[in-house]
Amino acid sequence: MMKLFTWRKKAHKKERKEQRKREKEVYKELYVEQIIPVIAMDEAGVGVMEDGSLCDCFQIITKDLNSISKDELLRDILIWDKLYKIYSGDLKIVFFSYHAETEGQQQYVEYKLTKTKNPMFKEFLQEKLQELKRVHDLYVTPGVALFFYGQNQTEYKNNYITIYTTLTKASRPLIRKMSAERKKRLFFQLCNKTVKQ
Repeated sequence: MMKLFTWRKKAHKKERKEQRKREKEVYKELYVEQIIPVIAMDEAGVGVMEDGSLCDCFQIITKDLNSISKDELLRDILIWDKLYKIYSGDLKIVFFSYHAETEGQQQYVEYKLTKTKNPMFKEFLQEKLQELKRVHDLYVTPGVALFFYGQNQTEYKNNYITIYTTLTKASRPLIRKMSAERKKRLFFQLCNKTVKQ
């Protein structure tokens, strides 16, 4: 009786080991490059994939779940639930981080530097410019992107309209559009993980 029990135990261990091995093989196949293989971008910032289909993304507006009211949380859950019910295509949620965007402020300070004649104010503006450059280099902001796809232009437009109207119809939208420059950086970062930007 004891031999039979140990034999079953060993067989069960072997089964679990094989199952873990199969699960690991499945996980190995799910790299971001295979999920989002973008090879080019058009002028609107839409990614063109290897098979000719289109890929685009929105930035999800994140919220502090500790300070949000239960009613607002329930409203957000119901809006996402509605999207999942009416949208049948693939959606991918990707977490990323990016440097704080201070380029616009830097351009304005540089413009003011060229226009001013006051030496005290020039010194102040130069300090401000250096501070903005440090903020851009040191501060990293986390973000969440919602990727969606379309096989052709009409399917892409329909998917875009469905997602955008569903998630922005409420008084507080859940997503926002991303600039073409940020999309370009995000696609580059997803396809080239070892390169720092």
